[in-house]
Amino acid sequence: INDLGMFDKAGTAIAVKNALDEVKEKADIVLPHTNDEDAVAKYLKSTL
Repeated sequence: INDLGMFDKAGTAIAVKNALDEVKEKADIVLPHTNDEDAVAKYLKSTL
């Protein structure tokens, strides 16, 4: 699972709603949308 390696380097670890449970457990934030629902774009738009 390549996301977990990136989590160690990130200031804030963010996972999408449909991420693997192992990834969501390690995330600081779990987004309410899936990757197919443009979760990251929606998150960035709401925070920037």
